Amino acid sequence: MSSLDFEDGFVKLSGWQEATQISIEEGILHIKKLGFQKLIYTDIKTDGMLKGHNFEAAKYIRSLFDGFLISSGGISSKDDILKLKGIGVDGVIIGKALYTGHVKLNEIINLV
Repeated sequence: MSSLDFEDGFVKLSGWQEATQISIEEGILHIKKLGFQKLIYTDIKTDGMLKGHNFEAAKYIRSLFDGFLISSGGISSKDDILKLKGIGVDGVIIGKALYTGHVKLNEIINLV
């Protein structure tokens, strides 16, 4: 499994501290070339904000990566999870929304 963290369309490294000029597309192409078939991605701008996920990025990443895809960042409701499922995302990482009660685990456990 590989992971890709990005902000404003570019990959960030070292715990989001190091900016790069590597685009999301280039990052995913490299991950695929290395043979990874599972990918976790995080949109840094939405992570922990409870303002909704970057669905356009999810659609774009899904179009580039046909393996098992896990989405992270900004998921704030059951509706966000259902929308990601509709896009074709295989799993989600939910953090702050669980802690704050925006999402109840027993309501979403089998959605994706």
